[in-house]
Amino acid sequence: MSDWAERMTNLMRVQGAAMNGHGVQLAQMTGPTALNIGKLQLDAEDLVFSAHLLQQACTKVTGTCPADGGTLADTSTYLPPLAAGDTVAVIQLSDSKFWVIEKVVTV
Repeated sequence: MSDWAERMTNLMRVQGAAMNGHGVQLAQMTGPTALNIGKLQLDAEDLVFSAHLLQQACTKVTGTCPADGGTLADTSTYLPPLAAGDTVAVIQLSDSKFWVIEKVVTV
């Protein structure tokens, strides 16, 4: 590779890395709308969330309804909203905004 081509390739690598940010990172929730990425503490004003993470989500619908037309007894299964201690996948959108993409778990 010529000297010029090598310098251009290196410049493209450096500029590409500078524009690509940190990619997906893992973070620890410290509350329902606050988290830590390592030592960096972020709260609701720094974050945007996938909507389904902020409210209870039904994963299995079940229930019984009395024959006399009474109230439905809901026995559905729900995932809770984000809480302190949850691990989440986060991506940096700008200097001041991070997107909480999803809750992650280990099995």
